Amino acid sequence: MASLQRYSSHGLTYYRIVESYRRPDGKPTVRVLLHLGRGEDLLGRLQGQRPALGLRCVASGAVDAAFRLAQELGCAQAIDSAIACQGGSVCQRDGLSTGQSLVAAAIAPGSGPPL
Repeated sequence: MASLQRYSSHGLTYYRIVESYRRPDGKPTVRVLLHLGRGEDLLGRLQGQRPALGLRCVASGAVDAAFRLAQELGCAQAIDSAIACQGGSVCQRDGLSTGQSLVAAAIAPGSGPPL
């Protein structure tokens, strides 16, 4: 059964929803289901206030260039046809084929090696 838990970190009070369970060795512990943040944040959510949206993008040009190159080279189609040649079915999830999903994951900012 889930419950609300208050905890402190670096002198600040936060809230989270936890669930109690027993580990395989029989000791009781909690599993964190959701971090709710500070009391002010939680109160704002309950009152319907939305926090200011912060957006920072430093690689949009690189992402666009990589996506256009992948389209020109037909990367998604090549992946889909390779799957179909092996006797697999090319699934659609959220409107994207397997190849399109893999290309998007490869291009996504933050998914590559550190610079």
